[in-house]
Amino acid sequence: MISASMLCRTLVNITVAAICVVCISGCGSDTDKPPSVLGDLAYTAEKEELEYTLFIPEDDTLVPYLVLTDDYNNTGNCLLLRKYLLDETSIFNVNARYSGYYENSEIDQMLEQDFLRKLSPDASDLIVPTEIPITARESLHGGGDSVIEIERKVFLLSATEVGNPRFRTILTEGEALKYFYNNEQRIACFETGEAVPWWLRTPSAWDDNVVCGVGSNGIIGSGGVGTINGDEKNGVRPAFCMPADIPIYLGDDGYYVLVAPGENEILPT
Repeated sequence: MISASMLCRTLVNITVAAICVVCISGCGSDTDKPPSVLGDLAYTAEKEELEYTLFIPEDDTLVPYLVLTDDYNNTGNCLLLRKYLLDETSIFNVNARYSGYYENSEIDQMLEQDFLRKLSPDASDLIVPTEIPITARESLHGGGDSVIEIERKVFLLSATEVGNPRFRTILTEGEALKYFYNNEQRIACFETGEAVPWWLRTPSAWDDNVVCGVGSNGIIGSGGVGTINGDEKNGVRPAFCMPADIPIYLGDDGYYVLVAPGENEILPT
């Protein structure tokens, strides 16, 4: 979320990014153009973070999302991942038999319902329902190898997508994303800067209540959704897809938004 303190901390980077955009639009070859559609923001290793970040209204506040690819699961749509964890940690599911299964789990329902309502109607309407691969329920508690697809608007990333771990008990769900090329890239924080573990949607196929997550050190691991002390809570990092061809605009403060400056723009607080 954009706060006055955050804007002060990033003033230098924002200024540099804005200057770069001006230079690109005013010089160079005819093919060098400033970003005009969402797909132009897709992550590459050569870009600075603001160059692959889109700010989206959440509860009347602009929140940064990283545009990780412009062709998620070969759909031609952009995958966006919330830069910061949601303000509150969450359980994955109530600890019980097959509670590691993602479809209709507590966290799946929270993202599809409660979180989706946090987004502005205009932003929510732009989200494309997406087929995501998940480990089938019958694969749990025995090491099966079936992966199915379910349709979701908002979802968690998979263990494969954040690093393609070579664990025997982890099935392949999708393809590895180039953004997560090392442990540091996987570390996620609250807006305060505190790094905590965050959930992934991938279960362990040999168990029925064990799922993967990313540790505060960026290492992918797995653990039970609950303990004898109660249901386990971790950070939540929502992801969703939008069409690559939707227009984007460079805001007056040097960050990309979904509406042109002055046209019902939500201003930073």
